[in-house]
Amino acid sequence: MIEADWTSLLPPFMALLVAVVTRSIFPALFIGIWTGAWLTVGGGFSNIAISFVNVFDQNIVDALYDRNRLMVICFTLMIGGFITLLSANGGMRGILNAVKGFTNSPKSGQVATSSLGFIFFFDGIAGALLIGKTMQPVADRLKISREKLAYIVDSTSAPMASIAFATSWIGYEISLIQGVGETLPGFPENAYAIFLQSLKYSFYPILTIILVWTISHTGKDFGPMLKAERKARKSTIEASSEQKDNTENSYVLNAALPIAVLLISLGTVLWTSGTGDSFQQRMATADSFKALMWSSFLASFSAGGIALVRRHLSFEKVINAWLKGVEAILASLIVLILSWSLADVTQGLNAADFLVSFIGDDISAVIIPLIVFLVASITAFSTGTSWGTMAILLPLTIPLVWAQTISDPSLYYLLPATIAAIINGATFGDHCSPISDTTIISSIASGCDHIEHVKTQAPYAVLTAILAMACIIPVGYGAPWWLCLITATACLILFIKYYGKTSSKS
Repeated sequence: MIEADWTSLLPPFMALLVAVVTRSIFPALFIGIWTGAWLTVGGGFSNIAISFVNVFDQNIVDALYDRNRLMVICFTLMIGGFITLLSANGGMRGILNAVKGFTNSPKSGQVATSSLGFIFFFDGIAGALLIGKTMQPVADRLKISREKLAYIVDSTSAPMASIAFATSWIGYEISLIQGVGETLPGFPENAYAIFLQSLKYSFYPILTIILVWTISHTGKDFGPMLKAERKARKSTIEASSEQKDNTENSYVLNAALPIAVLLISLGTVLWTSGTGDSFQQRMATADSFKALMWSSFLASFSAGGIALVRRHLSFEKVINAWLKGVEAILASLIVLILSWSLADVTQGLNAADFLVSFIGDDISAVIIPLIVFLVASITAFSTGTSWGTMAILLPLTIPLVWAQTISDPSLYYLLPATIAAIINGATFGDHCSPISDTTIISSIASGCDHIEHVKTQAPYAVLTAILAMACIIPVGYGAPWWLCLITATACLILFIKYYGKTSSKS
């Protein structure tokens, strides 16, 4: 057993420092792991080289010696292939065309675009690319600014991906929770159940989605976005032509059926693999990793199968499309594996124990969610990555909160609240960061100047974050989450009603 001291915090600190300096999560996570491997073998100049090699043949390899983690990898690969199959078989195009048929004004165009974010919730980047590219000519026709299009795309894709039941984000999040929990005595076994509990504290994603809907339905804006919208309404530039072949290879059923299979199979496996009479008991004892893997596999199988049965794709094209999706998700898998390795080496150095002993008695447990929200926001903004932020903070923070819970079981609610605060802060910082991949992709897909997108979206994100923090503070003291959310929602709607201004007749 390695004795915990201040050096045990060096791996996550180095990862954070390198991420801020390089603006890249890959070298940051690697340096963090290397630092931990070096400390594990005793430190010293002579161990620098051997610890470098250990990163590969021990830390990274050891991170994969876990059944649940391998299932998360399978799930992530399946989701990547599933997303591409929905596009290749014409299903996504069918839904997009069906939604576009209801757009005849700026309001309806914005509502249609935000609705698509709910339908394509599987992956933030994939959803942003597809919706932005497809709705760009619609936005031009209806004189919706490219800035507004990029905002709607960005503010529905990532928030939905972070809180929906089966996305490329979810497997990552619950695997981090599970990995930390396995080292803590008495920690709940089912990480998916804890994640479900955290959803009610996911104030930032929920309020962000509510704000998008409020703005879309009212046609009101404020700040730089209002100027962009007024400029777009007065524009006399000819709108870009919509694709003439949108109706070709466009089949709603090819997406609707696989999506239904995904959700139904997920719920079925969760329910049947769990025990107990209540929903909460079933979720607490369910095999969530098995549910995620099987539901994504069946969804991928049905997406390819329906294309074959209806002769919309050949067998070769189905396989190639699925493999293309797998290839697109590989970068995310590398981040995932490196994140596990960093979490493992940090736990091996007993960093959490040191953190608990160092500040556990000096900080009030009730303000931990607020603190981690702020730290996660700053980290994600500086690094441009929400996944990297979660990888660094979840392994450090969960043990700290769990130690408080062991001392006082009545504080258990702080566990899901803190997990939600980290995910929420990571999403907020990611939204405001000009170097975030989702922010950049949303700009590109919507044909919007990147800096203009950041500038126009930031006031909306900050407004939502302020209200989210206004919820987190009383929740930390035990206030009902639903009362906080209702109050924040009312404030959000009233703010837009009285402070927002319309761009023109919508």
